[in-house]
Order: sequence, then C-alpha cells, then structure tokens
Amino acid sequence: MKQFILVLAVLVTFGVLLPWYKGFDFLDPVMIVAYCCLGLLFVAPASAEAFATTQPISGPADALRRMGAVLAYGWGVTVLILITGIATVNVTHWHGSILSPPATLLMASLLFSLTACVAVIGLCALLARRLSAASVKGMIRLIFLVVLVLLAFGKRFLGEQSQNAIDSRMTTEGITHYAFIASALCACGGAGLVAAAAFGAPGKEQKTT
Repeated sequence: MKQFILVLAVLVTFGVLLPWYKGFDFLDPVMIVAYCCLGLLFVAPASAEAFATTQPISGPADALRRMGAVLAYGWGVTVLILITGIATVNVTHWHGSILSPPATLLMASLLFSLTACVAVIGLCALLARRLSAASVKGMIRLIFLVVLVLLAFGKRFLGEQSQNAIDSRMTTEGITHYAFIASALCACGGAGLVAAAAFGAPGKEQKTT
C-alpha cells in the first residue's frame, strides 16, 4: 500500500501537475530524456530489495525472474508517467491537434531508459549479493547525486568554446543521436552486469535493512 501511494504521488506530480505547469515546454527534448530517466529511481531500490533478502536465489532462472519483475515495474511506471504527461499537455493546452515529441526522439529516449534500467538492475543485483539493501541504496543514491551535480554544474567549469560546442549539440537530432549511442553502451554494460549477477557465484546473503 505504501509503495502504491508513492507511485501514485509521483504519477500525479510528474504526470499531471508538472506538465500542466510547463505546458509546451514539457515537450522539450531534454525534458523528455529526463523523464525517461525516472525509471532509474524506481528500479535501483527495488532491485536492491529483491536481491538483498533472506530468501536465497535458487538459480539463474530465479535471478532473471526477479530482474524481469523489477524492470517491468520500474520501466512500466516510467512509460505510464511519460504518456500521462504528454496527454496532460494536450488536454490542458489543446490547440486543435495532438502534439507529441518526434517519434524518433521518443524511441531513442525510451530505449535509453530501458537499457539504463537493465544496467542499474544488474549492478544493484550484483552488489546486493554481498551487501545489505541499505548499503546498495546508499551507494546508488550517491552515484545519482554525483551525476546530477555534474549535469547541473559541470558545464560551468568548461571553457566557453566547449560550452558552445555542447549547446550546439542540444538539438532534437543531436539528443536523439546521443540517446541511441548511450542505449548501445548501456545495453552492452547491462548485459554483462546481468550475466554476472545471474550466473556468477552468489555471495553471502544479507538481511534487508
């Protein structure tokens, strides 16, 4: 019940209220990619809880089943929030036709979200074999915080030429291109992490804290 209320609150906040406030700015490519990354916030703790448990992993099939369940939950919620956000913009700012981001941008963003979720699930599952759920969550939160700080303030420490070069690539086409590249990298890394977590030698099981 607690998890349901949390998901509902996130859905209302990011799927209804924020798109209604942002209006057409919600359809900005950077915003779309950022929304697709919300799944990482769901799959990281869920994966840690699923593997850092007193119930032993019975084998690779059981490990893959748990990963699949976490992926379906986290990525599914992400897709639902994104669809709700686009629908909210159209309902609250209706101009006679349905507006949505370009199909290629949506495809690239969702693919990146999917592969990134797989990579994070594999990493958390691997760590949770030897660490407690609390420890894994703390490490992932720290990683997320570092990434957010770099994204928010990192550009300030670059030279003007580098800043201009980055800004020139922040177009719909550029973001789509880099999202596909990031998807390929996450897919390769995620496959290795998932294989290591599912088929590797299990570590000492830890109690969830």
